[in-house]
Amino acid sequence: MALERRRHHLLYDSKKWIRVIEVPDQRQFVQELEYIEQALVKDVDAIVSPGLVSGKKVIVRSGPLQGVQGVYLKRRRGAQIGLRATLFNQSVNVWLDPYTRLEPID
Repeated sequence: MALERRRHHLLYDSKKWIRVIEVPDQRQFVQELEYIEQALVKDVDAIVSPGLVSGKKVIVRSGPLQGVQGVYLKRRRGAQIGLRATLFNQSVNVWLDPYTRLEPID
């Protein structure tokens, strides 16, 4: 649930919450979730992994994940990109089709 600070009383009054997480960079948080959502909607092979993956930042230029930004990962089973969920300190690693075109991001 996302609420503006002035409306937090709605959450507290409900008594159905566990913890409120402060999101320092709303735009980054929303963008990361949108990339992960796109991977889920396109039903690509993915796995959640603890921690944030490191590597070269790329943007997908072809295929079902076109426009998604992530971190390039080379694996024995093929290439992947790691989609970061920084606030949760987790990544979603997505397998790529061998013909997927990637472009480095500075």
